[in-house]
Amino acid sequence: MRFESKHTYFKQCARKLHNFKNLSSTLAERHQLLQAYLHAGNVFPPVLQVGQADEFNAHMYNFAIQEAVRLGNLTGSIMETAMVTYKGTTYKKGMSVVLDVSDGGYVLGKIALIIVCQEKVDFVSERHQSVPVLDLGVHCVQHDKSQKDLADTNNVHPAQPEKVAKTDSYGCINWQPSQLPEGETIDSLHHKKEELKLIFSQEGPSGTDRVRVNDLMVLTYASQRSAINSTPSLSVHELKREWPFLFMNKFLMQHFTSLTGIELDERLRECIAGKGRRVLQFFKTQFLRWTKEVKTVLADIERLQGENMDSTIAVILLMMTFFREKDDAIFLLADVTSTHADAEAQLSLPTTPRIIMLGDSILTSKNGCSA
Repeated sequence: MRFESKHTYFKQCARKLHNFKNLSSTLAERHQLLQAYLHAGNVFPPVLQVGQADEFNAHMYNFAIQEAVRLGNLTGSIMETAMVTYKGTTYKKGMSVVLDVSDGGYVLGKIALIIVCQEKVDFVSERHQSVPVLDLGVHCVQHDKSQKDLADTNNVHPAQPEKVAKTDSYGCINWQPSQLPEGETIDSLHHKKEELKLIFSQEGPSGTDRVRVNDLMVLTYASQRSAINSTPSLSVHELKREWPFLFMNKFLMQHFTSLTGIELDERLRECIAGKGRRVLQFFKTQFLRWTKEVKTVLADIERLQGENMDSTIAVILLMMTFFREKDDAIFLLADVTSTHADAEAQLSLPTTPRIIMLGDSILTSKNGCSA
């Protein structure tokens, strides 16, 4: 008898509809609509539903996570949770979300921490770059657990975990330090960065020679990497404003050595001394097969050979011409009497770095500055 009571809904529908054409289809459709309604829950569920949450304590996490949260400029009460539902989508620790789409594939973030602050949800995620493998129809994803980013729910999309392969930090031995220098905290490193900015504002590039500046740049390496690796990435202008000494030749080379373990000046000289000569010799022996532009550069190099021409500049300029790159992609020419400030004021400088060469010709210029 209990089974008969299940027919009540269908009997009521048939009586109230007063339409007996194709009755079985009508009743099936009405029953499906009823089931959909019952399983939908609230018609207007809250935008944000948070699971069990605890107060966020930054000191319990490593430097990479602390720095990612600090760069997010979160204010007020900050809570952490293992699960959150935002606009009907549930996010949990360990899930992967799409942060961005690039020409080389997807930029993915594996959720390491979920933070809720003032009705806003942010994810601290391990940032990975995926590379499509067309033959297999899969994406290979880099693992770099040292790099942490802060992303909010408006800029991410759920994604499935992918196969793993390293791509982004090849050649780097210290891509993003996970530990602070001994005796340092995030606040102390921030104060040291502000001290560097103050010294630069008072002394300018001449402050590069100070021992204190050198010590501060060594101690704040982890903070420099966090700024460079941040998402969204800082523009060159913003990075130069935050870390002005980083754009001085001494500290740029020092940073590169810490990142890769390679002394760039020494390695570049060795390569130019050996491979540079072979490149020049190859182009000279194959003179007739080159374009007019390459022949012009070769002729200038030959003509200026005895005038203290910089062979490094000559090789770079020759390679740029061969690959049909414009000179101003790297070099900008200014009057030999120009100062750094004069060159920046007189030249139309792009947003990406350039080397300003002082003189009448790029090949014969002996002085330069970066911009």
